[in-house]
Amino acid sequence: MPKAISHRVVLIRLSHLDDEVSPDALYEASHTGWAVGAVRRKGPEATQVALAVRDGVVAGAWWIDGWWHDDETSRWVFDGHGDAELDEKYLGLDVARWYPKGSRFSVRYVAPGEKPEAPVIKAARASKVAEKPSVPQPVPCPRCFMELPSTGLCVHCTE
Repeated sequence: MPKAISHRVVLIRLSHLDDEVSPDALYEASHTGWAVGAVRRKGPEATQVALAVRDGVVAGAWWIDGWWHDDETSRWVFDGHGDAELDEKYLGLDVARWYPKGSRFSVRYVAPGEKPEAPVIKAARASKVAEKPSVPQPVPCPRCFMELPSTGLCVHCTE
């Protein structure tokens, strides 16, 4: 049976690290420098677990003990700790579906049992061609910009 997310988690995509990185370096890169709203930091909807993501796969997992504000960067930092339960549950979990191709966001919040959004597929250029309107559009007079009657002669500009 595939693994599933069963906690309120924050997925943190780390693309700037070397291929081989120590667990301490992974934690240091993951726990600092985030813009996090109050709802995600405290209360019943607060995130419980932080997951470091590398190449679409969970590489690190920590229980979030609390958040504190870094006045130097005006960002939030979490303090956390790992354990064997989290490692067994989340390490190696494929979460690439939460980062569709072209996604520029590093952080995703996921609720227990939440499914990723379907990727947005852009329409082909051919379908973007404007359809002909069913009702004739008004034509403005090139001189005074008032709407022309069906005769095509402007009643305001005719002398």
